[in-house]
Amino acid sequence: MKGLSTTPPLPQRRQLQQLPRQQLQQLPRRQLQQLPRQQLQQLPRRQLQLLPRQQLQQLPRRQLQQLPRRQLQQLPRQQLQQLPRQQLQQLPRQQLQQLPRQLLQQLPRRPSLR
Repeated sequence: MKGLSTTPPLPQRRQLQQLPRQQLQQLPRRQLQQLPRQQLQQLPRRQLQLLPRQQLQQLPRRQLQQLPRRQLQQLPRQQLQQLPRQQLQQLPRQQLQQLPRQLLQQLPRRPSLR
């Protein structure tokens, strides 16, 4: 007897691109990583948190704003610059130091940054 497992085969990348938003939300992490940029933009926050760094870098600003601090820390400098002030304030000191000075000056001063 072949094929004991009853799990349906995972959809191929091409098929993933045709899935409705609802089904995208049920995909395992491995498949989320195959999605094109415009579909990443349909994912809920919970799933954005499963994405690897290079996919996070494709997200628009409004989605970056939903990411938890741990993921913000993986973003490259130019994306950090798009974040709103309250999110920048969550970043660790060494990351803040990579930001342009005029951006840092807009943040409330923390003793650690002086």
